[in-house]
Amino acid sequence: MFNQKHHIHNYLKDYLNLLAIKKTRLVFVNVFNVNIYPENLI
Repeated sequence: MFNQKHHIHNYLKDYLNLLAIKKTRLVFVNVFNVNIYPENLI
């Protein structure tokens, strides 16, 4: 039972890390696009 709980906890942690990475990539891409196309700021 403990092992199963631990496994689920690790899975959630990995999932959250994945979400954080995706979010960070999204922000990075948005900033990158704004730098390439400054007219988007207008």
